[in-house]
Amino acid sequence: MKLCCEENSKPDDYRGKIVDKRYKILHYLGKGSTGVVYAAYDLKDKKEVAIKILRSKCKKSPMNLKYIDRFKKEAKAINFIEHEHIAKVEKLKLSEPISYIISEYIKGPSLSGCIGYKEGFMLNQIIKYIQQILSAVGYFHKKGVIHKDIRPQNILLTERDEIKIIDFGVADFPDEESKLPFYREMGAIHYLSPELIRGDYYDKRSDIYSIGILLYRLLTGTVPFDAHRSIIIGIMHNKKMPRPVKSIVKYASEELDRITLKALEKDPGKRYQSAEDMLIDINNYAETM
Repeated sequence: MKLCCEENSKPDDYRGKIVDKRYKILHYLGKGSTGVVYAAYDLKDKKEVAIKILRSKCKKSPMNLKYIDRFKKEAKAINFIEHEHIAKVEKLKLSEPISYIISEYIKGPSLSGCIGYKEGFMLNQIIKYIQQILSAVGYFHKKGVIHKDIRPQNILLTERDEIKIIDFGVADFPDEESKLPFYREMGAIHYLSPELIRGDYYDKRSDIYSIGILLYRLLTGTVPFDAHRSIIIGIMHNKKMPRPVKSIVKYASEELDRITLKALEKDPGKRYQSAEDMLIDINNYAETM
């Protein structure tokens, strides 16, 4: 039986409507498992914003009360996060008849739309993006938040060519027990850590693995593990070693290869233990470029 709030369900359509007599919905931006995201115009502050609205079907179905909890969890996760490389949250409303999150509107594309060295990224750009991502991830890890969905679609580029991380829709806290089915409740399978896929204990090092996948794709233009079925990709994450970056892209140095593959260790104990640890190696590498 399908849950009504799954990714492939039909989103609500608020286009042309005014929410709370303040936010005029302009156009559709995207959807997630709990919310629909639109560009909107703030009639009070006279500026564009992004608004994520809890899907009405999530509110109506008793089967999907957990999706309401997850939307509230996202609000909790981002309400106290303020960092230059994380999309700023400006307002939260968690009540009837409509629940929403207002955040800054980023006009630039996501990394997914312009990924891979061969498609235009210079090596210094890639290193800069990873430095900014690690800075932001290290910040919210210190706040006790695990993102669990770090991937190109959730990383936007500003007009100044800087990173903004978005979408804490599946974020978790280390003091909470959460072992939900990964197909629906976790992030994209290509970027999930082996322990998340297995349903084992996970911590901030799962995000490090996702950053390793992202770095691998930025450098090579491809993910290290791919197949036609999600279950096969999950097995590959747990059993198969990734090809060295140098075997795909000749310009990659041995040190950059080492950094990438260390982030992709199957055993969390062998990975970087924090975003700060990985950032130290990335910064040292950047000084040699």
